[in-house]
Amino acid sequence: MTSGPSSTRPQSVASRFAAHVPVPDSRRPVGAREAEEWAQDVRRDRTTLLRGAGVISGLYGLGASVQAAYIYATYLSDWADVPVVARLTGNALAVVMLVVALAVLRVHRAPTLTAVGVRCLVASVAAALIRVASQTVTGVYEHWDAATLEAELLSGFSAALIACAVGVRAMVLVREVRVGARAAASQAVDVQHALHALQQEEVRVRRAVAEGLHSSLQQRLVVIVAGLDAFLRETPGRPITASELTSLQELRDDIDVVREQDVREMSRLLYPDQLEIGMTPAVRQLLRRVPTSIAVRLVVGPAMRELDDPTSEWLSEPERLLAVRVVEEGLSNALRHGNPTSLEVGLERDGDMVVVRVEDDGAGFDPMLVHASGTARLGERLALVGGRLDLTARAGGGARLEARFPVAALRAGRGPSQG
Repeated sequence: MTSGPSSTRPQSVASRFAAHVPVPDSRRPVGAREAEEWAQDVRRDRTTLLRGAGVISGLYGLGASVQAAYIYATYLSDWADVPVVARLTGNALAVVMLVVALAVLRVHRAPTLTAVGVRCLVASVAAALIRVASQTVTGVYEHWDAATLEAELLSGFSAALIACAVGVRAMVLVREVRVGARAAASQAVDVQHALHALQQEEVRVRRAVAEGLHSSLQQRLVVIVAGLDAFLRETPGRPITASELTSLQELRDDIDVVREQDVREMSRLLYPDQLEIGMTPAVRQLLRRVPTSIAVRLVVGPAMRELDDPTSEWLSEPERLLAVRVVEEGLSNALRHGNPTSLEVGLERDGDMVVVRVEDDGAGFDPMLVHASGTARLGERLALVGGRLDLTARAGGGARLEARFPVAALRAGRGPSQG
């Protein structure tokens, strides 16, 4: 589908203004949260408009009063007798009138740029008239001539209109910033939702493949092994040589090894054992694969035990899988590079974060090798969900791998409180 030429044209001032007008009354949101947000937007628009117009018109009034009292008075003798307080009073009343008129006319709620312009014109006329009236009352001018009256009305009206324009521009800028911030926040939420969906899909695919390996492929291998066993028991019509018998036996043993070890190992890599029960049982199952010559200790904090309750859904499967992957990476690094005699795995909760720690007393690590390994990729994956991964050397030897990542349920205000 192609877009027409009009879709690429820059927006006009009127279009940009209309795009950032607050929600009209007929479309006010019905939810309490949305209604409060809408009301706050309207209040911010009104405050920005009135403040901008008030400051600009006030500065003009102050400058005009000082200029008339201390500069023009040296050239016009009639102006020298007018006190500066009288001039300040007249201009101050005009500023107040302008701000009140903008508020009463609800310029911040005008639906179109034309409506804004008309209301600003009315407010500016009112401010100019009040200024002239106050100048008459305070004695700035005792007798008006047509030229002076026209000049004062025009100058007051122009100053008020310029102040309105500045206030409206400030209001529109605030709206644009607000709309942009909300669009960015909405996009960030969409990204998080997409990431969560991808994680859920990854877990589903892993489980499906693991179940397929465990059931379909493994059962097929069982059938093949059974067939070979039957063949070995029932010799064929022709005599079978000893070498053929040995080859068949080796083939049968190889298939059995594939079934018992390779398929099961691949299944565990895709979807760790007992992950559906909880993170802690899956880590325990993982630690059973560590050689018995290495002392292993698992420390699970009480807050984590409560959070990882199998009957709850506070920890999602992607979050459990991520924690197990951290433990796998820590064990892999320790066994490949450290040659340790002891390992300690810690599972803790820190606020709304899960903390996974793997420590060993081995020979340490080479930062250059680690940077190029799966640890860096695991760190990138943690960063996508707002977490981090730190690999540091322990005092006295060994390494410490620690991961922190947020739990969606805890950030949403669900889950057990941490005492």
